[in-house]
Amino acid sequence: MATFILTNKSRSKSPIAILVNFRGKKYKKSISESVEPRLWSLAKKRVRVTAQNPEGEYINKQISKWISAADKAVEFFKDFKETPSEKDFFEKLDQFLYKREKADEQTTISVCKYIEIYLARNTGVKKRPSTQKYTNTLNKLKEYEQFKKTTINFIDIDIDFYSNFRKWFFSIPKDPSIPISKTNLFSTNYFGNIVNSLKFLYKQAKTVDKIHNLELPGVTEFIGPRKDTDFVYLDEEELLKIHNMNITTELIKEHWPTLDNNQALQKSIALTHSKNLFIIGCYTALRVSDFKRLNEYNFDSDYVYKKTQKSEKWVTIPIHWVVKEILESGFDLSNTISEQKLNGHIKEIALLAGLTKPIAVNKHIAGEQIEIIQPKWKLVSTHTARRSFATNASLNDLQIDIISEMLGHSKLTTTIKYIRSTQKQNAERARKSKFFNNKNGTARTQ
Repeated sequence: MATFILTNKSRSKSPIAILVNFRGKKYKKSISESVEPRLWSLAKKRVRVTAQNPEGEYINKQISKWISAADKAVEFFKDFKETPSEKDFFEKLDQFLYKREKADEQTTISVCKYIEIYLARNTGVKKRPSTQKYTNTLNKLKEYEQFKKTTINFIDIDIDFYSNFRKWFFSIPKDPSIPISKTNLFSTNYFGNIVNSLKFLYKQAKTVDKIHNLELPGVTEFIGPRKDTDFVYLDEEELLKIHNMNITTELIKEHWPTLDNNQALQKSIALTHSKNLFIIGCYTALRVSDFKRLNEYNFDSDYVYKKTQKSEKWVTIPIHWVVKEILESGFDLSNTISEQKLNGHIKEIALLAGLTKPIAVNKHIAGEQIEIIQPKWKLVSTHTARRSFATNASLNDLQIDIISEMLGHSKLTTTIKYIRSTQKQNAERARKSKFFNNKNGTARTQ
């Protein structure tokens, strides 16, 4: 707790000092202001403001700034077991005080208000996937402001903010209705996306809108982490099992016995549509945003042509015989479905297909790598389609640069991450190669 005292009442003007009591230790320092002792209110620890003493209002404002800085310094050192020295305590207090004074010198708006302005400016101009990440950043910052009971300004974006925001972010559950556990916390990559979006908006506010002229902490300190996470893919046997599966009302009622005949019929129709759509995605390499929007004009007798929504690149993919079977069966491409509903259907379809083998995957959650074991059907999603295409094409010896072009990637390193063949599969391919089998001519002589 901070209070203020006069250090020499015998003088015509006494210096004012701040006195902070923290963990039984007292920290005392002059605030470089002075006042006539008769104008000092001992009860309020403030200067009396009178017509003869108008400067008292200014001194009281300075005192308020010192209180704010002292409160932040105390809050900072609460996270440490050791009680800080006087030197360390006041160095931290001065940092907070300097920041506040610097902020007062600038005409600025809060970070959240700026993001709202940025989104309003770019809605309808930029594609939704591009602006959605900034909406996510805005929502998380608003939650954090509510948690801290404060407003975040650009002056507040420093390494202390980063550390405290990260600690809070990895302690909040994705679904508040589910008990907190490692699997119910946000992923490391999601936090990285939020941080990288914030860094972009910070620079945008400085260079484009001239909101501030501050410097963001260095990349090594203020980093948006990115970790590779294991994802499943479906091999060709599993894909054909799904493709050939007849989703009848009888099959539906076996797994959902509470449904009546009409409900089972409707679910059968919906899952059959989602099954065909998903399989098309697995053999065209398209993102869900693209294979959901396919129409007859995207096909000819041999190829699929599509301008991708994310990269706005045209891709050309040969029509796989499985895709031909689906199209020739009378599949209606014009039927629409949301990605969320399609994701749910895909998991149910994988369950119906018997993909129940337990799978161990490593995920980076709340800054830690953890191993999760789940039945495979629970891990299948719309994005499994592209990973399945990349992996199966690679296992069938399609060149990686061709796979990359069909995926619409600009870098081969991105494509490599999509290929999920196992070590055993790679070893088997190597075992059959000439390198391991040809006794004559493989060794290079000098």
